[in-house]
Amino acid sequence: MGYIGNTPAEKYSSLTQQTFSSPTGTSFTLDQAVTSSVDIALFIDNVRQDPTTYTASGTSLTTSTISSPSTMYCLFNGKTTGTVAPPANSVDSGSVVSGAIDDSHITGMVASKLTGVVAPANLGTGTASASTFLNGSGAYSEAGGGAWTVISTAEASASASVDFTSGINSTYASYAVVWTAVVPGTNTNTLQMALGDSAGFDTVGTNYARAQLYIDSTQNGSNTGHSPGEAYAYMDVHTGTGTGMNTSGMAIFTRPTDGASYPIINWSLTASRTGHMRRGIGSGLRLAAITVDRIQFLFNTGVIASGRFTLYGIAHA
Repeated sequence: MGYIGNTPAEKYSSLTQQTFSSPTGTSFTLDQAVTSSVDIALFIDNVRQDPTTYTASGTSLTTSTISSPSTMYCLFNGKTTGTVAPPANSVDSGSVVSGAIDDSHITGMVASKLTGVVAPANLGTGTASASTFLNGSGAYSEAGGGAWTVISTAEASASASVDFTSGINSTYASYAVVWTAVVPGTNTNTLQMALGDSAGFDTVGTNYARAQLYIDSTQNGSNTGHSPGEAYAYMDVHTGTGTGMNTSGMAIFTRPTDGASYPIINWSLTASRTGHMRRGIGSGLRLAAITVDRIQFLFNTGVIASGRFTLYGIAHA
């Protein structure tokens, strides 16, 4: 036989219960109207009662005498509470269709619930590797071309020299040192550099060849200098100790990995002393193939009174 009307939603149902508080006597009022004693299941002190031992009509319930303390409750056999939602904790994983819970059903997740190791391929697009990083757009990318990475910074304070002895390795083929407001302890001194390897800094008198050019603000023209063999790659641009006198500049040096090429230092700086300002550029060549892992800065005499030196690694990719 066909069904007339809307198809009712599937429901989970449970019987309605009424609990009587501190019951005494024989007469009680029901929350729901019934027609006979069999419409309810009555429990006294958790024992179900025979429907012939009590009467129920409308909202009136009559029992044998109940003395305190006792417990009494009833279930309305003809009264249920329905819902289209299953009761809490009633559905297990075996009751869920495989794949039914998709992205549209997941609106958020507490951070503490995300545990374990997430495969890099699931974090973003592109190829995850030791040379890529996950950028802000959710894609794996190579480091920016020619990016400079700060390795370390040193502040001079009456220092005999400023030495960088760590962070120079096969990670980069080129490195740079930028110095700012460097002042000598002795007036009219020249800043110089030395490279080195695991054996120490190379400062033997014939280790370096040097070529340079500088322009002086008080001279009409320029001066050049060269030397086939010296203890340091030095920048013959004198720096004074008077008010405001200092030198600032940059040196870029290579760390050849072929075992045959000689390391090269290229520099550019400006220095001032009383009555003079000099702009200088130059190059130094270490006259041997060494595995460079350090660089040193010092004045030809005296100390470095003050100034900052910062070492950078320069990426070629």
